[in-house]
Amino acid sequence: MGSSASKQRTVSSMRTQSVGATALAAEAEYETERYVAPAIQEIFIPEDKRLNLLQLSESTCKWPIGDPLTKDFYFCGQHSDDGKPYCEFHSRRAYHQVDKKRR
Repeated sequence: MGSSASKQRTVSSMRTQSVGATALAAEAEYETERYVAPAIQEIFIPEDKRLNLLQLSESTCKWPIGDPLTKDFYFCGQHSDDGKPYCEFHSRRAYHQVDKKRR
């Protein structure tokens, strides 16, 4: 994995210690690697362009923004191509991980 300022890599190892009779004791070593994704900027949607669930249509972006349990929750609402649920920006975010996993 190349080194980059936006990526963090942590490796930890753990060994089990046995006390007493060790003939049947198992010694295990675990290494875990955790990737911490960089914070992704959300695009700014003006308040008059934000949509609620009832305002969505076939040609609007259905990307949810915010906490659904608060009154500040809304959908992106920008234009989306036919047959796609998201605008170009949110499509790149949604399908980026799929492309990465295929490699």
